[in-house]
Amino acid sequence: MKKSKLRKIIRESIKKVLNEQPVPMHTYYYSYHRGADGQCRNSGFRFKIQLGPNNQAGNTAAYQALGSPSVGDTVGFEYQNGSQAKCYVYMGLLTNYQGQVILDGYVNWDPSTLQPFADCASCKAHFDGTPQPTSGCDPNGSFPPNFNLQSWTNMWTNLPNFSSSNPNQPCNFICQRKNQWTSQLAAGGMGPAQTNMVECRLAEAINQYQIHGCSTSNANNCP
Repeated sequence: MKKSKLRKIIRESIKKVLNEQPVPMHTYYYSYHRGADGQCRNSGFRFKIQLGPNNQAGNTAAYQALGSPSVGDTVGFEYQNGSQAKCYVYMGLLTNYQGQVILDGYVNWDPSTLQPFADCASCKAHFDGTPQPTSGCDPNGSFPPNFNLQSWTNMWTNLPNFSSSNPNQPCNFICQRKNQWTSQLAAGGMGPAQTNMVECRLAEAINQYQIHGCSTSNANNCP
C-alpha cells in the first residue's frame, strides 16, 4: 500500500474518532412559533441554538445570550423585523451527547425582545399581543411551585409594616403592593399558576386595604 494512501486512511480514522467523541450540548425544544401553526406544543425533538453571523457563535455562547436558563425555563424572542417570534423550553445540558440535534441558528433575532416567561402560554400571549384574562383569586386553583397561599398570607400580614408606629403604615405598604399587583395583572404575560398567585396576593391586599381604612389614608401610595 502506498504511503500516501495509508496516511489518508489514518487521517480519516482519526477524524471519525474525533467526530464520535461525546460533546456537551445545550438543547431546547421550541414550544411556539409565530408564523407556523400558532399553537403551544412540544416540538418533539431537540434543537441546539447558535447565534451570530452565519450562526458561528457557539452553543454555549447562545445559551448565555438566552439568559442561562434552568431546565424547564421558557424563553422567547422576536426577529429584528418583527415578522416571527419563537418560544423555547430549555431541556438541559447533555454532557455525554453523541447524537444529532437540529440546528436552529439565528442571525436576525432581536436581543432586546428576549425575556423569560412562566410557560409557553405566557410567551405566546406576549408575542401575539393578547394578554391573558384574569378571573380573580382561586384558593383551590394551581400556584407556582413552593407557593402556599395560607403560609404566604400569614407571613405577609405579620410583616413589621403592620405593627409599625408610623401613622402612614401599614397603608403605605398595603397600597404600594396593591398598586404593584394590579399593574402586574394588567400587563399580563404570565402563566395561569403565576396569574392566580398574583390575583390572590391582590385579594389579600384589598382585604387589608379595607380592614385598615386605607381609602382615607394620607400615605403616599393611597388611596
